[in-house]
Amino acid sequence: MRKIVPIILSLGLALPVLAHSEVEVSQETRTPVRQEVRDLRQDTRKDVRDLRQDTRTQIRDVRQDARELKKEDVEKFRAKRDEVRADIKNKREAFKDQVEAKRAEMKKKIEDKRAALKENLKKVRDEKKRERVERIDERLTALNQHRTDHYSKRLEQIEDVLERVIQRTDKAETHSRDVSSVRTAITAAKSAIAAARTAVAAQAGKTYSVTVKDEATLKQNVGETRKALNNDLKAVHNLVKAAHDAVRKAGNALAQIPRVDELEVVTTPAPAPAPATTPTPTSQ
Repeated sequence: MRKIVPIILSLGLALPVLAHSEVEVSQETRTPVRQEVRDLRQDTRKDVRDLRQDTRTQIRDVRQDARELKKEDVEKFRAKRDEVRADIKNKREAFKDQVEAKRAEMKKKIEDKRAALKENLKKVRDEKKRERVERIDERLTALNQHRTDHYSKRLEQIEDVLERVIQRTDKAETHSRDVSSVRTAITAAKSAIAAARTAVAAQAGKTYSVTVKDEATLKQNVGETRKALNNDLKAVHNLVKAAHDAVRKAGNALAQIPRVDELEVVTTPAPAPAPATTPTPTSQ
């Protein structure tokens, strides 16, 4: 018993010492971690401040550019924009008139060719074959009209994109940016659209009627007419695609201008200040 008491006493004295040393180790470990957290927060705050400052600087530069534009530069930009819109509108109306005229001519040709087809089909004794050929003939005409209508609408969409490219190019030029390469690409795109429209108008005026030689070659005659239509439509499709690619190239050329998306031209005049009102005297 006497031996146990000193051991217990020595353990009792050692525990506080160990606890104190653990506290010191814990404090030593926490101090660097807290400092790292503090440093990280400070760095983050600094990054946020720098980012805000950069954003303010960019906005200030854009606003300064807009303020520095002369009145005559803005007027010139507005005149160019209106000229482009009027030109596109006139070209579309002329194209529609051309297609309608072609289809009016085609309508008379179709009536004559169908009458001739009906006469030629008398060579075919099978009535079902005659009816089938007449249906195919009508479908070929309907398909051609459907595809030419589709290509006409597609070209309008392509031209709408080109109009936006032209407007942004004019903005860049108003801000004294070099747009020579973009202008070259725009000219090429306009030519591609014009070529595609010419092809669509010509295609709208074409007629496709089965030429019946005899009953033995009837299937071959129908296949040849279908192939002729498909080949013509494919050629028009390639020209429409070429117009699309040309406009895309113009857009890519525009994108090479530094900060082109930030350039703006304010075309709406600032609202006039409200006239000052004088109080109406009240009778006493």
